[in-house]
Amino acid sequence: MQATHQAWLLEVKGAAPGRKIALAPDREFLIGRAPEAALNVQDDACGWRHCVIQMQEGRYLLQDFKTPGGTLLNGRHVTQSALTNGDQLSIGASRFIYCEDETGGEQAKPAGDALLKACTVQTLVRSMAMASDPHIARMLEAQVIALIGELLHCDGGFLLIGGRVSDLQVQLRERAEWHDEGEALCATLERMDQEGAAVTARGRWQVLPLYVRGGLAGVLGLRMRAEAGAEGWSEIALMTALALENAHEVETLQTQNALLVERLGATAGIIGRSAPMERVLKVIERVAPQDVTVLVLGETGTGKELAARALHAASPRRQAAFVAINCAALPDHLVESE
Repeated sequence: MQATHQAWLLEVKGAAPGRKIALAPDREFLIGRAPEAALNVQDDACGWRHCVIQMQEGRYLLQDFKTPGGTLLNGRHVTQSALTNGDQLSIGASRFIYCEDETGGEQAKPAGDALLKACTVQTLVRSMAMASDPHIARMLEAQVIALIGELLHCDGGFLLIGGRVSDLQVQLRERAEWHDEGEALCATLERMDQEGAAVTARGRWQVLPLYVRGGLAGVLGLRMRAEAGAEGWSEIALMTALALENAHEVETLQTQNALLVERLGATAGIIGRSAPMERVLKVIERVAPQDVTVLVLGETGTGKELAARALHAASPRRQAAFVAINCAALPDHLVESE
């Protein structure tokens, strides 16, 4: 399949999730930490000149500059590969989706192309569910619907996230693009809630409930084309629901982690509760907010570094990195120079 002139990278994880970065067929697209890079990725795993995307023989080609961290395309390290609509590009902790407008007419596509789009839908749904910015969530939703449209022959739709039908109806009424059909679709949501299965609205709409752990988590609405069949609806709904469940589990883990960190507080891993240890913790609590140098004394194995970490965790500098240096391993002349 040849790439069109309209192609872009959609950032789903990184500095600006939801960002669309356009590609140009007449110039190379450099990715890296270099100032001149078209896509600047500030990540230690990203090279200065990490990889490049450029048009060759009518399609975009990705080439890695043999960087230590490597470039992952759909989970595999690559040095050079042609890009296909829906490809997932990973550089360090950042992830992008390669997208293009397929304006060259319908062509036979291999089964792997559909599987790749399905995987990309799951990735985008997870990112959408975890997005805190409504604008970013809407951008990701539009890309989800576009990919589902290629899989199921639909020409529009919506993905709403929520556990109550009334909340989903409010979201739907706020969508200007479905204003003419909004009330009919809202009535369909009520039928969906009662019937617990996909229902049809005004002949062309398929409204699919999304369940997570037995409860309603959202709804997927697809406006089907006349030639569309009935195959694939339940599979897409299940796949979307699984992505929502995964996002819910990640958010739960993040919340639990934040609570654990807060519970540890200034103790920073010190779990002793004896009277002497309580006195140490009280000293740490008093000293940590002060802008002073602290000397921690103790025998080997008594937890001097833990005490130092606790001081750092409760200090005004806690947002900065804690750096532990083994002074005994440093040459005398180096210590004196420092």
